Amino acid sequence: MASLRAKFSRCRQDVKNAFRDWGIFALVQVLVCLAVYGSALWGARFLAPLDIAPAIFPAYKFVDPTSNGIPDNHYIIDQLTYDLPLQTVIYDAYRRGEIPWWDPYTYGGRPLLADAHINGTDPIRVLCYLTLPFELAYNWNLVLHSLVAAAGMFALLSFWRFGLFTCTTMAIAWQFSGAFIMHFGHPWIVGTFAWFPFIWICWQQAVAPGSPSVRNTAFAALLCGASFYSGNLQSHLYLPVFALAFLIGHWSTNLRATARIAGILAASGILGAALAAPVLANQIEFFLLSTREVATTLEWWQHPFKVLLSLGGVFPWVTGTFRTLDIGKVVRSSGTAWLLFCGSVTFVLAVFGLFSLRAIAKSLRPLWRTSVGLIVAYLIIAGTPLTDVFYLRVAPLAVLGIVALGAIGLDRLSSVVWTPRPKFALMAGVCVLLITAAINAGALLLYPAVKNELTQAALSADSSSRVFPPGASALRNFQVENFPAEVSLLNPETVSSFVALLMLSAALGSRSQILRRRFSYTAVAVSLCSLLIFAGRFIPNHPVEMLDRLRAGGPAQKEAIDLVIGSNGRILERDMQVFPYAMAALYRVHTVHGYSALQPPGIFRRPEGDALPEEFGADFDIQLSGSTGLIVQRASEKPPEARFSTPNGVSVEIANQTLNQISLTYSDGLPSAIFRSDTYYPGWRFASDEEFSATPYKLGSMIKPIRGVFPKNLQILYRPSLLLPASFLAALASIIVAAMATTPQKLIALHLGAVDRRW
Repeated sequence: MASLRAKFSRCRQDVKNAFRDWGIFALVQVLVCLAVYGSALWGARFLAPLDIAPAIFPAYKFVDPTSNGIPDNHYIIDQLTYDLPLQTVIYDAYRRGEIPWWDPYTYGGRPLLADAHINGTDPIRVLCYLTLPFELAYNWNLVLHSLVAAAGMFALLSFWRFGLFTCTTMAIAWQFSGAFIMHFGHPWIVGTFAWFPFIWICWQQAVAPGSPSVRNTAFAALLCGASFYSGNLQSHLYLPVFALAFLIGHWSTNLRATARIAGILAASGILGAALAAPVLANQIEFFLLSTREVATTLEWWQHPFKVLLSLGGVFPWVTGTFRTLDIGKVVRSSGTAWLLFCGSVTFVLAVFGLFSLRAIAKSLRPLWRTSVGLIVAYLIIAGTPLTDVFYLRVAPLAVLGIVALGAIGLDRLSSVVWTPRPKFALMAGVCVLLITAAINAGALLLYPAVKNELTQAALSADSSSRVFPPGASALRNFQVENFPAEVSLLNPETVSSFVALLMLSAALGSRSQILRRRFSYTAVAVSLCSLLIFAGRFIPNHPVEMLDRLRAGGPAQKEAIDLVIGSNGRILERDMQVFPYAMAALYRVHTVHGYSALQPPGIFRRPEGDALPEEFGADFDIQLSGSTGLIVQRASEKPPEARFSTPNGVSVEIANQTLNQISLTYSDGLPSAIFRSDTYYPGWRFASDEEFSATPYKLGSMIKPIRGVFPKNLQILYRPSLLLPASFLAALASIIVAAMATTPQKLIALHLGAVDRRW
């Protein structure tokens, strides 16, 4: 009875400690989010780079007439020209109860949710869209992903029994690491990786001897499914890499035990993929039918140079920032050094942790080996042509390992077993001071001598680029001029990092554990200040009134809209200034240009010399004249309504259209066939209240009945062609996962024991 009472008392104390730790963590997160996101949390500002529009595109000067042509952050232009306009379409669709399978506004029509960078089925995004006004939903989708990532790292390090300070600070280092901040405009990256620490916990629980492995495998499958729903075909590849690193971290000479671990990892991944089958099947189909090709674009020497730049994450300012020129452009990857940045002190502590295998407890060695495996996997991908498949967006895997090793390094440095090294500490401090002096001398004294040549080189490179129009010269001049202010001690980020490294040097040589802990903890906190300042500068944050003006449109946008309003006509804009990339979706204008990682084999992407009937294309060809006017040419002699035409002269009109459904009406009789000039894609079908038989098939971009006669009221519907079998697979996987999660562990153990005896 006494032992039972003592056990209950310990359990109650553990629960109290857990509530206390999570309460402190939550309070810190509130303060950090207020510092980074500010009034965007309650909708007064908007987390998108709205100032890029008036600064870069002359037709959008109306968004901010006072713009000087220098946006706060041009790196995430994709968030403005791609993510924001398409997310407005997705938000409106969800709010009216429609799943946004199809995008009728770009590329002459194409799949929407299947697109690589949409992130439209992310559970957090869907929850925000169904419950909040658009401005808050867009902001909180980004904020909640950050919070989930932080909670995952806090839970993971708490699981490995690290202290409260270590868990809290390393969670912030992961949450605002460059791997996430540099990809802020690609929310599917944090959407995918936010679940990885939780998956790690479930896997670790599942492989532990005597643990409820089947139940934890089911929980891991649910989290893998959430990761698949949040990502795309590229990010789906990162989970097997993570699983491989975990398997290496738990490899043993006992092949049976290793096979058991591999089975757990495979089962959770396969079940997670089955749960996400309705999304995965759509993505795979689009990938197979798209015109995208994987091609090597770098010279042999550029791959190892990427690895070298990545290791510069310990102090990435020397490679340039988003506010100046960046040496990462040499390997066609801006901000390469920043991808592994999680605080200079965290990076150095990770090096300590890397060389601490023999000094750490045996229970932490799987964590150490898995972390090293994650870092090595990233360096192999970055240093080889594998980058062309995985891209450097795989960087969060390495940061996950760096932060875990940093926790090990901090734990060891602040412990009793650390051996003071006064000479090494003095040498480290002197090196920090010398490096500081060298960087500042180079930036403030030597750099001015070459900045004019750099300006000419930058402007010359822009002259052959379609990303920035000629009006971006002000931005390039600013970047060249601003280099010293970014790299030197004029930047508070570099100041806090240098101070933090000096304090860490002092901790290395301190003979007092109390002083050593204070120095090391303070160094971590000061180093995180530079991380948070950088995140606060990089993350776009603009008045919500700018969004209102952007959505209202300016003179050029309104003139273009008037061309096609009420007719569903399509626009082709070759220089993409009025509707750059996917911006047409913001104004619900149909275009035959767009922006997408996966491009459909559309009617406008035919091989050269392939004759195309005039009705298969745009209705208007527009070009910006000045900053507000348009030069308009008819791209076809037929009216915009001829997007649907018939060979027997019957007039076909669009009575109503949503994303996935088009209602047609016609006069002067019934059509013998219907020609549709949208991009052909499997999944479209005829529907009507009247009984009839007709089947669409591909003939150019024609939809034609095989048999029967068209009814008076006709609808054309789109559903992904594999949706039904994929939904059945997801339902079956849900039943299996639910059974695994609820089956009593004793029954599972008895069954496995019987199987083992038979074998």
